[in-house]
Amino acid sequence: MKLASSLLMVIGCMCTPLWACGPDPQRVIEQVDITASPAQVAQALQHAEWMPRWHPQVQTVSIHTSITGTAEGAPETVRSLQLRNGWTLQETLRKHADAAVLEDSFMQGGSFPVSQYRGVIRLKVAPDQQHVTVTWTGRFNNQANQMEAPPGQDNATAVAGITAFYRSGLQGLKVFVETQAMASP
Repeated sequence: MKLASSLLMVIGCMCTPLWACGPDPQRVIEQVDITASPAQVAQALQHAEWMPRWHPQVQTVSIHTSITGTAEGAPETVRSLQLRNGWTLQETLRKHADAAVLEDSFMQGGSFPVSQYRGVIRLKVAPDQQHVTVTWTGRFNNQANQMEAPPGQDNATAVAGITAFYRSGLQGLKVFVETQAMASP
C-alpha cells in the first residue's frame, strides 16, 4: 500500500508539468471607422512622433534603432512611450508583409499592466476609398504572468488597461485624422 501511494505521488509530481501552464492568454480587439483616405490614416500611424497629438494617454514618444536585437544583425526600431498616468511601454516595431498591417509591435519592457504583449493595427479600406476601419488587436498575459496573479497584476487589470488604451487611442486617431491638416507634423 505504501509503495502504491509513493508511486502515485511520484507519477503525480512527474505529470504535473503536463497540466501546469502559465496564465490564460488575453485578447482585446477594438475598432473605429474613420472618414478619410487610407493614405491619411496611414500617415498618422506611420509618424510615431505624432502619437501624443492623437492619443490622449500618450505624453511622449521616443524612437531609436538598435542593431543588437535581431539574430541576423538587422536593425530594429524600438519605440518608448511615456503615458500620462505614469506607465511606460518599450516595444519593438516589426515590419509586416501584409500591407493592411500598419503596425506590429512586441513589448520589450515597461510598467504597462501586461506581459508578453503584442499589438497589431490593421486597416480595412471601404470600396469608396474614403472610409477606413482601423482595428487594434492586442494579445498579452497579465502583468504578473501567473495563473493566480495578485490584484492589480491580474487578467482583469490587464484587459481593462489595454481596452481603455485602445479605445481612447482609436477615438483620438479618428478625431485627429478627420479634423486636422495632415500635411505637417
